[in-house]
Amino acid sequence: MELDNLWKIETYTMTDQGTREYQQDAAKAVTDGRSAMAVLCDGMGGLKHGEMASDQTVQHFLRDLEEAWPIQNIPGFLEEEARRMDRLVSTLTDEQHHKLDAGTTIVSAVICEGLLHWMSVGDSRLYILRNKHLTRLTKDHNYKTMLRENLKAGKVDIDFYNSEISRGEALTIYLGLGNIILIDTNEIPFQLQDGDILLLCSDGLYKTLTEEQIEAVVTESGGNISIAGERLRKTAGRWGRNGQDNTTVILLKISQDCG
Repeated sequence: MELDNLWKIETYTMTDQGTREYQQDAAKAVTDGRSAMAVLCDGMGGLKHGEMASDQTVQHFLRDLEEAWPIQNIPGFLEEEARRMDRLVSTLTDEQHHKLDAGTTIVSAVICEGLLHWMSVGDSRLYILRNKHLTRLTKDHNYKTMLRENLKAGKVDIDFYNSEISRGEALTIYLGLGNIILIDTNEIPFQLQDGDILLLCSDGLYKTLTEEQIEAVVTESGGNISIAGERLRKTAGRWGRNGQDNTTVILLKISQDCG
């Protein structure tokens, strides 16, 4: 059943530093109960000051959305915002005004009038849980995805694919390059339904737990996203106890407002 004009949105945000020395994830969700904005960033661990890149991106992204609201062309705004955030990260400097070698991924979701719009750059993900089935909505911008697409298109053979796949987790696009050429957005709004749960997450979650495990944890939480978030944190901590990356999750639940 599709939503009419009576719906409500709940949000829950969870972040865990894991066993890493620094927390380079940043995330925030904002809702008035009818519409919602959420953004999650994972600072580049191999680059200096990834934590600054992710934090600044989250702050500026939400500020820009709120200042421009209501937005007539949300997909167009999100694409241009990704380019603005790319330029922002590429020009960050330290206290001595030296340019930082910083980068971050981004995944965002905007819900308005029962419709979902998303944007992502990098490998942080957006999922939807509908009728107890978890589906990924975004595409990873990494070498693995590029190899698979090139293999399917006949641009490389299986021998080349097998020789390169060990490097597949390397990102091909992220904010901070200064001239990103690939942005994942949905031009056609995604119609939400009563009971849908959206999950934005950093790779610390899906590289520790399988999608089947994530699906089971959220489903078995009975629609309570606070319980789901806490169970995801604990489960990821158990499975990644020998070396757990920063793990961050935003959950948004869509339901009919009967009151």
